[in-house]
Amino acid sequence: MNTNLGYTESVSNSGETGRATSYGFTLGYRPSDMLLLNFSYDGELEEGRSVFSGSSNWLWSKKLQSQFGFSFDFGDDPSQQYNTLLS
Repeated sequence: MNTNLGYTESVSNSGETGRATSYGFTLGYRPSDMLLLNFSYDGELEEGRSVFSGSSNWLWSKKLQSQFGFSFDFGDDPSQQYNTLLS
């Protein structure tokens, strides 16, 4: 499990100060040689935004693999994304 905390402060040419405080974690789990699970959560305090995402990879054979992923954005304009891949 990985965690991240960050703080950024910037000053523009006009003298305005901008701040960004971010946080998050990433968790990866491989219960077998054929399955891999990843999850992450990231947020930013000043914008009131957070994103939860995850993916799973399944190895069916040496040449066939599938992936499923999702992402949920809990900001001012909430959104959801899903994706699948078979290769």
